[in-house]
This record gives sequence, structure tokens and C-alpha cells, in this order.
Amino acid sequence: MFFQVILLVYHAGLAVHTTSAAALGVYGGVTVTWFFVETAFFDRWTRYTFSVYPVVAWTACGIIARENNLTSPVAIAALSVLGSSVMALVVKVPLVVWRSYSRPLYIEQTIPHKIDLRVSHGSGGITTIL
Repeated sequence: MFFQVILLVYHAGLAVHTTSAAALGVYGGVTVTWFFVETAFFDRWTRYTFSVYPVVAWTACGIIARENNLTSPVAIAALSVLGSSVMALVVKVPLVVWRSYSRPLYIEQTIPHKIDLRVSHGSGGITTIL
């Protein structure tokens, strides 16, 4: 994505602030889209993955700290990316806790369903059949 920014600056002659704001807008859109796809479709595999959103927020904070004028399009786009990533994290944490209690992923490994009292292995212990 950032190679397109370099291409737009040097070959198309656009301003750096314009292309940076556009790239940050795309970055924010990708972050929001990933949140919905992750929550709706990839929940089984990415339920406990939280590192995406703090990294995006840290990146946006670095851009805001470097920007001198907070009313520039780059700072506004970075603030929107920061807000969307923090909001996604704030929504994801309670959602993961709720889904862990309502629909646990590995219930067959943690809670035995049946106990067969007839099967023993010579030591007098009871074998659990899952």
C-alpha cells in the first residue's frame, strides 16, 4: 500500500499530505473490515488474537506525535484510525469473554461427557470416555 503512495508522490506529482491521508484512510478501512471478517468468519481461529489493534493504535499514535498541525488531513486520518482501532479493541474484549462462556471452543477437551465405570486398566482407576 505504501509503494502506491511513493508512486503517487513521485510519478503522479501529488502532494505528500494528500497521499498520506489517502493511505491512512485505506489503512483504517482495512482495519475495520478485518475486525468484521475476524469476528464473523474467523472467530474459531482468531478469537484470542488481540495484538492487531494495539499495533494499529501505536502506529496511529506515532503518526499523530510526528505531525505538527493537528488540523491537517494526515492528523485527522490518523485520529480516525486510532479511534477505530481502540473501538475495535474495546468491543472485541467483552465479545471474546462472552463467547468464551457461551460458546467455548474446546469443550470436548475440558469437560468429560461420559464416565464408563465398567472399564478399568488394572489399577482400579476409572477411564473417562470423551
